[in-house]
Amino acid sequence: MTSYDKELATKLMDKNHDGKCDICGMSAEMCISSGQLQCNMGSQKTTMGILGSQHIHADWRIYINGIKLDLSDKSHMDRMKKNMSVSSFIHVDSGSPQPEKTGDVLHMHATGIPLWVFFDSIEMKFNKTCIMLDNTDSFCSDNKSVPKFYVNRKLNNEYENYIFKDLDKILISYSNETNLNQQLNSITDFAKNH
Repeated sequence: MTSYDKELATKLMDKNHDGKCDICGMSAEMCISSGQLQCNMGSQKTTMGILGSQHIHADWRIYINGIKLDLSDKSHMDRMKKNMSVSSFIHVDSGSPQPEKTGDVLHMHATGIPLWVFFDSIEMKFNKTCIMLDNTDSFCSDNKSVPKFYVNRKLNNEYENYIFKDLDKILISYSNETNLNQQLNSITDFAKNH
């Protein structure tokens, strides 16, 4: 678990900041050290699984005003080496054989991890009204463009709460409708190689 993961788990499990898990009453550190973002010991149903509970992949693209967002600086290992925010639960990797590039494939290493965890871990935001980049540029709904979210070529209204399935093809686009087909067609097919 990365520093980001531990911080997020603490926020999710110890909302009253007493050092104990709000769900099971054990030390929050103990729950976190078992690889959990959410405690799975209580009677409340949790959605986020333990780190390592699955390993799946999705091909994806993000476009802002018709330009593909470069995620090459968001690599899990590179960000860990630089002590930058990143999650071990959901991330992009570097080092795949060409022609795959860093950011072409999204990796999920636990069950039930929503997209917001990835975006939050790299200091970005994504929802139905805005895409905020890590340099604080925001692209929000206006009378010309709105964030659009597609899964397997179909509009999806779950946005940041979407939990992808293995081999999904995801498009996040902030633009007008004119180049949407091109963007959908640009999504790679590398996830199946992982």
